[in-house]
Amino acid sequence: MDRDERSIASQTIARTGVTPSSSFTVFEWVTDIEKREADEKRKGRDSRNKDER
Repeated sequence: MDRDERSIASQTIARTGVTPSSSFTVFEWVTDIEKREADEKRKGRDSRNKDER
């Protein structure tokens, strides 16, 4: 793991409180968390739109 990966990993851990399992590479783990966060934002936006109708 190089310095950039450690930095990204520590920022993601600080932001989410989630630590990677050993089976993930840092890149896979960060990408997975970013996908999940994007899905949650999209779901949140969808539910707000339904409330406004």
